[in-house]
Amino acid sequence: MLAEESKKLGPNHPEIQELRARRSLIAAVAERQAKQAEAISSGASGAAALAKALEQQKARVIGQREQVEKLRQLQADVDLRQQQYRSTAARAAQYALEARVSDVGMVPLGVVVTPSTPIFPNKRLMAIGAIGLGLALGLALSLLLELLNRRVRGVEDLSISSEVHCIGVVEQPLTRSRLAWLMRKILGWAPRPKEVPA
Repeated sequence: MLAEESKKLGPNHPEIQELRARRSLIAAVAERQAKQAEAISSGASGAAALAKALEQQKARVIGQREQVEKLRQLQADVDLRQQQYRSTAARAAQYALEARVSDVGMVPLGVVVTPSTPIFPNKRLMAIGAIGLGLALGLALSLLLELLNRRVRGVEDLSISSEVHCIGVVEQPLTRSRLAWLMRKILGWAPRPKEVPA
């Protein structure tokens, strides 16, 4: 049909050129389909060979599993040793750099002598302070008790109050036994002597 149309219309007619393009396209598609069919037919036998090779490789890998595990352990050990070597080398480089530095910023002060007595506690100062504080607290407490306890103990206590008047004072003569009794009473170690009627 293409030959007849080319005789009628000529080889350069647009319809002839379109028919030639369609014919080349159909030929290319047919050739591609033929190649695919050939690949499929040859691929069935190739797939079987590939599956067989895969099974052989798998069996070989399973047979060498122990050796592969040993290799993994050895590789992990090598990695650990390499890391330890790197850290040790870095530390050695740092120590070498510190050793090169001559000025450390310290100045020797001289011979250091430790004291023979402790600085704290100072027993003498603490004893003097305790005595002084005890005397001050005792004096303050006695003055406070004296101010709070307002009893009449003698004639001079009556002179403070203007409402109470002293009419007379009866005193007992101070004899030798009375003086001894007073001294014992102050010291607090003897009972009061019995009074003998005159």
